[in-house]
Amino acid sequence: NLKLLHIFCECAKVLTLAILTTTRGKMPTKTASVTRQFFAALVAAATLVNGAVGQDCTAPWPCTNAEGTATVANCDTSGATDYFPSKVSPGHNDGWNITYHGYYKTVQVFTPSQNYSYLLVQRGCPPPADSALSPSFQGVTHVYVPVRNVSIDSSTYETFIAILGERQTIVVRNGAYSADPCMNQQIVSGQTATASTSCSARHVEVAFGGSQWGAAICASATVPEIREPGTSAQTLLGQVEVIEYFAAFYNQEARVVAYVDDQAARLDCLTNLINDHVQNRSGGRVKALAIDYPSVASQWGPAALNVVSCPHYMCDALTRAGATVLNNVSGVGGYHALPWDWAGATQAEVVFTGILYSTDNATCSAWWNNTDAIPASVPARVNHEVFDNGAITDPSGGTDWFGSRVAKPVIQVETLANILYPELNLRGGLSNVWWQNIYTESCTVPIGGIPTAAGLARQCVSPGSSVFAPGEGSSCAGLTATTASTVNNSAGSDSNDTNWVVWLLVGLVAVAVVVAVALGVMYGRSRREVARLTDDREPVMNPAAVAFEENF
Repeated sequence: NLKLLHIFCECAKVLTLAILTTTRGKMPTKTASVTRQFFAALVAAATLVNGAVGQDCTAPWPCTNAEGTATVANCDTSGATDYFPSKVSPGHNDGWNITYHGYYKTVQVFTPSQNYSYLLVQRGCPPPADSALSPSFQGVTHVYVPVRNVSIDSSTYETFIAILGERQTIVVRNGAYSADPCMNQQIVSGQTATASTSCSARHVEVAFGGSQWGAAICASATVPEIREPGTSAQTLLGQVEVIEYFAAFYNQEARVVAYVDDQAARLDCLTNLINDHVQNRSGGRVKALAIDYPSVASQWGPAALNVVSCPHYMCDALTRAGATVLNNVSGVGGYHALPWDWAGATQAEVVFTGILYSTDNATCSAWWNNTDAIPASVPARVNHEVFDNGAITDPSGGTDWFGSRVAKPVIQVETLANILYPELNLRGGLSNVWWQNIYTESCTVPIGGIPTAAGLARQCVSPGSSVFAPGEGSSCAGLTATTASTVNNSAGSDSNDTNWVVWLLVGLVAVAVVVAVALGVMYGRSRREVARLTDDREPVMNPAAVAFEENF
């Protein structure tokens, strides 16, 4: 909204300046005076709005982290001061919750095995006494926020943190499992270590990660392990909303609410755009099947296909992309040892699959072509419409599908729809990001081979940028967060209370533009009237007045 208001102000300034310039010395004195005052007001308004927008911000959403960036002096623990004026509240992911208490936050994460509780205290403030906390938070290790040095176990976390503009806080990670060029630059330069032996030297404060199979890297008696709240959520919005969880640890709520709202608005717009196209398409909806991952025969079992079972984020993504999702057919989803007759999925026109691990391109192609993985009569095999998600990998050969994809639901749907319905050309000539055709492009490994950390590091253009800033949002890109009327990520705080003010200002500026045009028309008419009555021109303005106008 502020950016739109800023554009209005700038356009009105240019128009009014053009009127002042072209009519210098000719406009009636009173009209000229009013016009100059109007221009001065526009300059002031544009300057004010420009500051509110934050032109020093490189990301396409509000990114000034003014809340808690420094240690608080003389902390007010009475509850009278709210150190977290911007708040988040999950609306699409039931894997966590958060409440705010003036100078601290309480966070809970829910997993099938157990629940986890965290106490986030504004840096510079003392932890609250146990007597002030509910039983589930008494005795819980507190974390001072915003966090400064962290370790991570997943490239998914890395993407969320990078979008927050906090990539530099990742000082240790569990190996070079990143396809992000700027993270690889940090690894190559030594800014980020890839071994647990560096945890103490890097002063790690919190360790994001951990599971039932083991503790998070750097987790210890003094470094709390922070579990994530389920990036395996069954919807795209449920997954992207996890970024709000990470934002709470960085006091970046203001920034991330705008980001999630923007993704939700564009996702709804994109879904409607695709559905409008599909409804008018002569061939109807394309039938698609999603395979979680294929596996070769080994000592642990036969060759198999692990087919996605709905509900699942891929079912949500394919539905939004306009497909008839065959995974919804009874008996299709689940583990299928090969050969499998593809009962319920024999009409699949396009197949999307995870990569075949531990193989090269030639071995991967041979496996798909020479086994019973896909019956010869399935249209996807006949027409060579099988895609795996190995087009972007990290230096270890692992796919980036489990990294940056989670935070980018709009791009997920765009790429799927682009493959299903090429005539839409949603990507505007850009690549399909994670997906590659295993018959015509590459299989398991990306075209050109697995990258090196040094090679990726050289691709880092701006260390402060997010992973997909260039070319992002090629469809429905003009939406703003206010269009996401069905998404509530502000916990009922300030967004709904301020939107009417912003739109009122937008309306006033729009009226101002009309007034500027009217002034020009008034000048033309008044000049003709003066010429008719006096057969003379108005006197030329004095040099001082001309010099004043020259400044504009």
